[in-house]
Amino acid sequence: MGEIKDWLIKKQYCKQLQTEGYDAPRIIKTPADIIATKNGEIWWFKILYTTVKDLFSRELTETEREQAYNDPEHFRFVVIQTDKLGTKITHKEYFLNEFISYYYIPQFKCS
Repeated sequence: MGEIKDWLIKKQYCKQLQTEGYDAPRIIKTPADIIATKNGEIWWFKILYTTVKDLFSRELTETEREQAYNDPEHFRFVVIQTDKLGTKITHKEYFLNEFISYYYIPQFKCS
């Protein structure tokens, strides 16, 4: 998906977070795609999207994995299904333990 469509999907999700009571959601580069606050706590959101139901890119950077493992209560994996134009159709949030049970996330390698 192109950078503009990627940004638009994330921007749409920021608006969704505002309707759910999150303050100042914004798109960032690391250690997740979106950061927001709620009740004075920081929340992290990794956006994964697809145009095909139940099939999506799940590549995670090392910093995303590290943040998810270090703060699993405040890190969410968000799977967004879109049409080919990038219009959001549905979304579902997963906690780390839920995401791991459905999808494989490699552990860190020790040197």
